[in-house]
Amino acid sequence: MAEIRVNTTGTLKLFDADDSHSAGIAAGTITADATLMTLNTADIDISVPIDVTGASTITVTDNNDTLTLKSTDDDASVGPVLVLQRDSSSPADNDLVGEIQFKAEDSSSNADAIFNMSATMVDVTGGTEDMQFTFNGIKGGSLTEYLKFKTENVVFNDNSNDIDFRVESNNNVFMLFVDGGNNTIGIGTATSGTSSHNFGGEHNLTLGGATTNSFSVMEIAGNDADNSAYVGAIEFVNKNNSDEEKSENKDIANAEKAE
Repeated sequence: MAEIRVNTTGTLKLFDADDSHSAGIAAGTITADATLMTLNTADIDISVPIDVTGASTITVTDNNDTLTLKSTDDDASVGPVLVLQRDSSSPADNDLVGEIQFKAEDSSSNADAIFNMSATMVDVTGGTEDMQFTFNGIKGGSLTEYLKFKTENVVFNDNSNDIDFRVESNNNVFMLFVDGGNNTIGIGTATSGTSSHNFGGEHNLTLGGATTNSFSVMEIAGNDADNSAYVGAIEFVNKNNSDEEKSENKDIANAEKAE
């Protein structure tokens, strides 16, 4: 058990059980000697600011809160505040600023990082700084990027892994579904044979004008270099027919080179 004592000069001191090591608490600083001590007391209340140099570990043997940051300030400003600061004397573009890791042991007692959040300073130029914030999770034994916040956009699956994206509505678990492995999109369904939109309801697809009294346009654009192929086609298919015969009403036109 550690003890807190006041010496003859009025300085607070931390002593371990056999008095072999001590650490001074002066001007809110625990000196380096504190790294030689283990504090086993149930509760330690220190009402002065503390600066600790060196790695520190807090260990508990139960499921109680391990660390609590509490602010008793009663104004409207933010608090409490947790700051991760990369205090570099020579900052450079793409410096990793900080990372929060979630670790757990696997079946071989290896402490694996199963999820982390990291921030990167993409551009350190004063006044035009840019950032990047990334979410990584373990998949198949390796940390895999899932979501990235960039200055110019937000990207899901930026590294082109086989990860699906799904948005659920009140009554449809596949209101929007992006199949990462098959490169398809389903709307209202998880099955899509091509890069298509599958809708449910009375009106399968509705195109509405952007403004009042405006009209809608659906464009089918070909991409043939010599303008010799058909532009495209509209097909009407009865999928209830076992042969999936196509009752076609096509408006097909040979592409003419624009003058």
